[in-house]
Amino acid sequence: MRVIAGTAKGKKLFYPDSSSLRPTLDRVKESIFNMISAALPDSAVMDLFAGAGQLGIEALSRGAKHCFFVEKNAAACAIIRKNLMHTGLTAAATILKGNTPDEIKKMSERDVKFDIVFADPPYRLDYFGCGDGINLLKPGYLCDIIAVNGLFVCEYDSKRKPCFGPEFREVKNRIFGQTSVIILKRV
Repeated sequence: MRVIAGTAKGKKLFYPDSSSLRPTLDRVKESIFNMISAALPDSAVMDLFAGAGQLGIEALSRGAKHCFFVEKNAAACAIIRKNLMHTGLTAAATILKGNTPDEIKKMSERDVKFDIVFADPPYRLDYFGCGDGINLLKPGYLCDIIAVNGLFVCEYDSKRKPCFGPEFREVKNRIFGQTSVIILKRV
């Protein structure tokens, strides 16, 4: 796992010893950033379910102005901090140790807006589904913190495409075997 482009290009990233965390493959990450490259300069970014922070760090390396990393695992938060120091991007980052839905609600209450939000949730949990569970794409969550024309970039199990309402428009959807990536624009 490494930073692909930008100011930290080529830097290897540390990753926690945990079978519950799944790193984004370099080919998937490269495809994501090729698709959103025009939106990155000076953007405000949030990396949900951040793991080792590789999506947010890649965004910072490519010109995002600030990234909030949301991760509930304490060991993963320590790795994010280590990766930020290793890449020299600490000053442009805020790490929030907490539950993703709760942290989104806090940002909404503070009326914070993001230009790009990344999400790479555990595939076994259904945070964007069509069922009765929590769907973070509904009003009250991501709708409230993604700026108009902002992007939502989500990795998901190819068998379970996220459900979204009229607040979002699908821009792209790419399949990489078991993993798919959807990019939605906030309208």
